[in-house]
Amino acid sequence: MEKVTSKRLRKLTFLLLLIISVTSFLFSCGQSVSDKDSILANLQSSVDSGDNRENYVVNYLHKWGIKNIDTTKFAYFERMYREYYAYEGGMPSTLTHAVDTAQEFIELYYDTIDLEDKSAVTDACLTCYADTVGDPYSIYRAPEAFEQFNEDMSGTFGGVGIIVHQDFIENTILISEVIENGPADKVGLLAGDYIHSVNGQTIEEIGMDNVLNMIKGEIGTAVSIQVMRGDQFLSYNLIRDIVEDVSVRYEIIEEGIAYVRISTFKGNTFAQFVEVIDELEAQNVKGIIFDLRINTGGYLSAVRDMVSYIAPTGQTIISYQYNNRPLTVDKAADDIHPTKKNEDGSPVVADHVLSVPVVVLCNEYTASAAEIFTAAIRDYRDAGLMKAVIIGTTTYKKGIMQTAFPYPLDNSSVTFTIAYYYPPCGVNYHGVGITPDIEIQNTNTEDLQYDRAIIEIKNLVNANNN
Repeated sequence: MEKVTSKRLRKLTFLLLLIISVTSFLFSCGQSVSDKDSILANLQSSVDSGDNRENYVVNYLHKWGIKNIDTTKFAYFERMYREYYAYEGGMPSTLTHAVDTAQEFIELYYDTIDLEDKSAVTDACLTCYADTVGDPYSIYRAPEAFEQFNEDMSGTFGGVGIIVHQDFIENTILISEVIENGPADKVGLLAGDYIHSVNGQTIEEIGMDNVLNMIKGEIGTAVSIQVMRGDQFLSYNLIRDIVEDVSVRYEIIEEGIAYVRISTFKGNTFAQFVEVIDELEAQNVKGIIFDLRINTGGYLSAVRDMVSYIAPTGQTIISYQYNNRPLTVDKAADDIHPTKKNEDGSPVVADHVLSVPVVVLCNEYTASAAEIFTAAIRDYRDAGLMKAVIIGTTTYKKGIMQTAFPYPLDNSSVTFTIAYYYPPCGVNYHGVGITPDIEIQNTNTEDLQYDRAIIEIKNLVNANNN
């Protein structure tokens, strides 16, 4: 996922002013939401008459009787979707999208929120708008939720010490990693558990994003989590604490062979990765196993910097195709070291290249940024730049990019798909995934993928030495 620059936001704000000048006269302030039967009747009348005269969903919502909306904010986000949305099939027709948005609002929110609360109505309508656009990765976050999301992605946060994979298609939340010595680790939660409920409320009742918000909270406070493990439901009571997310860990598994686990790509992941690679090179390791299994991705900037650190300057890392825009290509550059400084205090800049053979472990939960990393290693190997083997099962098949667009006035945001990824070979893998060179399924008791990785990295090292 990528962020929007402040310069781009200033430009978008200017565009917003143009939108407001055209649409604001259509709306009046402080009007209550009509009764649900009237809204549905007005909606059906528009459908029956083929009324496609409105240019914006928010216009239809207001016409049908959902009037207590912050139209400036709604129009801003609607403009972002129209400008940047790039999910397969494109935007639905305005009338179709408005119908779906209004119907979901009636079904999920009309009887559960204060209809006189303009902020609550606006948040609910934007949630429905994002839900019904057709993109499973589209989501609206109110200001508090977006702040908590950014805090989590920074790599340091208050919570229980779990890393999760949100599957918006299957509506499940998988615990992909339990942070060592965190609250979850201490009570016995395990990677592979599925979160069923928090404080007695299920995912379906509170929404997937709210699950994460409910798990986090003030240090020292309690939270109850129920998980599914196999066919069992298990309940745990945890006390929240400060959690430092260590997303890159390593161990020397035998002389000259290192195992590096990369669990996610957050704000602090690149610095941790560089520290690990530097340490392994200082120990003169001969081969590295990179484990990206159950790595659900994260920031594009993190994986881009990490691949740049191990690839020669000038090599393509990733390309992406925005909607109605030229192909953008990111290439490896001279690497700015995150911690080392020159005598004058400036950062050390050099073309760092990883020179030892590698094995990459992947599986069906290796997603997004983790697939970018895996595909780059595969393509550099195929181009003769690196000795490598990919082992495991086909990856998650997510070759698309999402970006968060914050609203400058209150820091709420929408996130949605804006581009398709292309690895160095130039072939998009969305819906296909990265197929390993050696495909192996683990058993319930044995990590056969890891065992094979040790064999293959030894073979690569021996071949490299001959």
